[in-house]
Amino acid sequence: VLDKEDSVCLREITTEGLRAALCYHNSFVVIWSGPGIGWVETSLHPIGLSLHGFERDIRAEKLQTKVAVVCHRYGAAETAQQISDAGVQAVVWMSQDLMGNGCTLLFDVLYPVMRLILEGQQEVQVQQLLEKKWKVLQLNDRVGRGVKISAPLVRSDTWAVVGSAQRKVTNSMELMVPSNVTTDGLKALTLQSSGRDGLMVELRRRVIKLTEHDAKLELAVCDLHQPAELVSKMQVEWTSCRTNKVFKLHLLGSGATDASRCRAVALEAVMGCVVDEKCDLLWRVQSSEDAKLLERVLQTSEADWSKILVWVDLVEESEESLADELKKLLKPGKLCRENSIVVLLLTSGGSDTLWEAAEDLSEQ
Repeated sequence: VLDKEDSVCLREITTEGLRAALCYHNSFVVIWSGPGIGWVETSLHPIGLSLHGFERDIRAEKLQTKVAVVCHRYGAAETAQQISDAGVQAVVWMSQDLMGNGCTLLFDVLYPVMRLILEGQQEVQVQQLLEKKWKVLQLNDRVGRGVKISAPLVRSDTWAVVGSAQRKVTNSMELMVPSNVTTDGLKALTLQSSGRDGLMVELRRRVIKLTEHDAKLELAVCDLHQPAELVSKMQVEWTSCRTNKVFKLHLLGSGATDASRCRAVALEAVMGCVVDEKCDLLWRVQSSEDAKLLERVLQTSEADWSKILVWVDLVEESEESLADELKKLLKPGKLCRENSIVVLLLTSGGSDTLWEAAEDLSEQ
C-alpha cells in the first residue's frame, strides 16, 4: 500500500503493543487480526476485555496511525468504532480474521481498498469498492464488513509520517569520532594515536569490509523510535560516573528478519553517536581480527577515551578465538580503564548459532 521503500512490521499484539503501534511506533497503517477483544483467555493473550483504559491515551497522543483494519471474528464493528472514536482517521472492519483465506483478503480485498483510502477517496466510494471486491471473489456474504472515514486522507497526511525515515548523513559532514566504522573515524584515530603506518593500512582494509553489507540494512518505519531510545540507554551509563565498568546491551531478535531489524537499529544508533559525538571511541567487532586491532589501538593511543562504545556484530559463524579475544579485552586495565565507561552493544545474524554466541558473550 505504501511505497516499496516503506516497511511492514508483524508482531503479536498486546495491550501495550497496540497502544505503541497506534501512538508511538510510526505505524501508518495497522492491521489487527484475531478472534476479538475478550474472546481469548487473558493468560494466553494479554489484551484486556475492551479498549477502555487506554482509549484516552490514544486520544491524548498525536496519532501516527491514519488507517486501521480490524479483522475480528467477534465484535469487529464495535472495536472499529472505538478506534475511530479515539482518532484514527480511516477504519476498515470485517467479522473475520486472516487465519483462513488471509492472502485473498489481504491482496485482493484490503490492498485495493487501502489504496483508495490513501488516494483520499470518500467513505462511500471505499465502501462500494469493498462490496464490489467481496461480490467478485464470492466471499461469504454473511460476514459483516464496513468502512468508517471521519475525513478523507490528503497527500500530506500520507507521507508526513514516513518522511522522518529519509534522513541521510551528507558527504560534507565530518564524522570525527575515532572509529573503525567510518573513514573519517580513521582520520581522527590517526590524529589521536601514535600507531605505526602498518596498523592504519590494516584498519583501512577492515573499514571497507565492515561497511560493504551495511547498505542492505534498512530501518523499519515502526522502529524509527528505537535508535534514539538505545542511545539514551547508552547515555545513562556514560553519565553514571561508574568508571572502570562495562555495561552490556544485547539486542534480541528471533530469526533472520528480526535479527536484521536489530542490526539496522544498532547501526542507526551507532551513527547517531558518531554524528552527535556522544562517545570518545567507537569500535565495531565482527571477528577476532577486529578485536586484536582494537587492542593494538588502545596500546598505541595517547588519547584519554572515557566514553567507549564497542559494537560486537556477529554476522558470520563465530570463531572461538573471538570470544577469547573479547575476554582479554574486558579484563581490567585493557579496554576498561580507570577513568573509562564502556558500553558493549551486541547484535547477531539470523542463525541460532550466532544468536547463542551473542548470548554467551552477554553473559561473560
